[in-house]
Amino acid sequence: MGDDEAYAQVYKQHFQKLFIYGVFYSSDRDVVKDCIQDVFVKIYNKRRGLSSTDNIFLYLAVAVKNSIINAVKKHNRKVQYLEAVDEQSWEDEKTPESLYIDRETQTQNHLTLDLLLSQLTDRQRGIISSRFIKGMSISEISEEQGVNYQSVSNIIQRSLIKIKALIKK
Repeated sequence: MGDDEAYAQVYKQHFQKLFIYGVFYSSDRDVVKDCIQDVFVKIYNKRRGLSSTDNIFLYLAVAVKNSIINAVKKHNRKVQYLEAVDEQSWEDEKTPESLYIDRETQTQNHLTLDLLLSQLTDRQRGIISSRFIKGMSISEISEEQGVNYQSVSNIIQRSLIKIKALIKK
């Protein structure tokens, strides 16, 4: 298999998982897709100088996560600036400190969610992502996954019970 064929195979094999992983860091699907594309373009352009890895998905996931975080930070700076102008015009009392605390709280929430979801199996994470991030119905998930309706319901319930138990710890 040639380099280009192997590259295309890696892309096809990992895109969906990277997308699911990426939506935990940004709910903007277009940003996630763009970041995945950016990572693969960078890898392709630097393919000669890259060293091998034992876990390509982990390598890609970290690269995509960093790309998304950078994109969100870049975007948030613009949004926060616009919000600050709007808030000043309405004489809102948002201070730089409260904006910083809001950002830090959001970052901590994402880290906590990532930690909780990492405790689930791949199937549980995929179904939870489909249900609560993509907003799919149980019937749609059942059809997409090729699993019966009751199994999807059971997986969701078990996953939520596990997450609640982890939160209590």
